[in-house]
Amino acid sequence: MKKFLTLLAAATVFSANAAPEISRLEPEFWFAGMKNSSLQIMVYGKNIRSTNCDVHYPGIKVDSVVRLDNQDYMLVYLDTPNAQSGVFNLEFSDRKKTVKIPFELRRREKKGSEWTSFSNADVLYQLMPDRFAQGSLNSPLPPLNPYTVNRPNPSLRHGGNLEGIRQHHIYKQCLP
Repeated sequence: MKKFLTLLAAATVFSANAAPEISRLEPEFWFAGMKNSSLQIMVYGKNIRSTNCDVHYPGIKVDSVVRLDNQDYMLVYLDTPNAQSGVFNLEFSDRKKTVKIPFELRRREKKGSEWTSFSNADVLYQLMPDRFAQGSLNSPLPPLNPYTVNRPNPSLRHGGNLEGIRQHHIYKQCLP
């Protein structure tokens, strides 16, 4: 029984010290020159919690590493105040092996303040002519099915048409 427990303990130590296998980084890339220079990367991989992380790239340093309860996850915080765009390696090492995972800092097209915000060009108006107003046209197109105009009942037709929209002031405000 003692030999079995000793072998079991040795197997557990061996599996706990196995080389890390990185499966995923989130985010997959980031941008150089951000206003907030702190970057959090979630790392997922087999036995990653027990590894150390290092970076050798100008303008980037590992600020901290947070080891989560799940042995397959960890958070790496990078400080990137003067980093230039490019690809660098995140180096995860344990007692046996170092695994290098490439990570890209992309060049930003524009600063955040230079992007155009939401404008009238981004708006799509959906008008329900039947719910709006009846125009002065005396000969509307005949409907496919007969219907009754009844404004107090929300599920029935209200009798509006495109001419009713054209005649109202709100239509003129919607035009570019």
